[in-house]
Amino acid sequence: MVILEIGVYRGGSLEMWRKFFGPQCEIIGVDINPLCKRFEDEKTKIFIGSQDDREFLRELKSEISKFDILIDDGGHMMDQLRITFEELYDCVAEDGVYLVEDLHTCYWPAYEGGYKRKNSFIAPNPFGATNSPTISCLPL
Repeated sequence: MVILEIGVYRGGSLEMWRKFFGPQCEIIGVDINPLCKRFEDEKTKIFIGSQDDREFLRELKSEISKFDILIDDGGHMMDQLRITFEELYDCVAEDGVYLVEDLHTCYWPAYEGGYKRKNSFIAPNPFGATNSPTISCLPL
């Protein structure tokens, strides 16, 4: 099992995933704060970079080819959500899960969101593509 979590912050969720999935699970964290490297150990790798930096995300993809679970709990801005999805969705295993936390920000103008706003991450057909994947929003 390989889990990628964008948005490490204080490392609490990394610890939770380790307890839930067990010691065999490989956990990868991404954060913009270099202090998050302190959460790294032999089964947890931390990458420092921005989720809206396409080059950084492509370098990440070159190091880790597939994720079973990808959790985006990063900056929550529409550009960040969109760029991360565009760059990393194809790295999620066929039977994997791509999860975005705090989607309520998609309705907040301060996060570039808004009801029926074209740039919103959860607007109908948010990427303008005719073959975009089905995106389901489920309360947890």
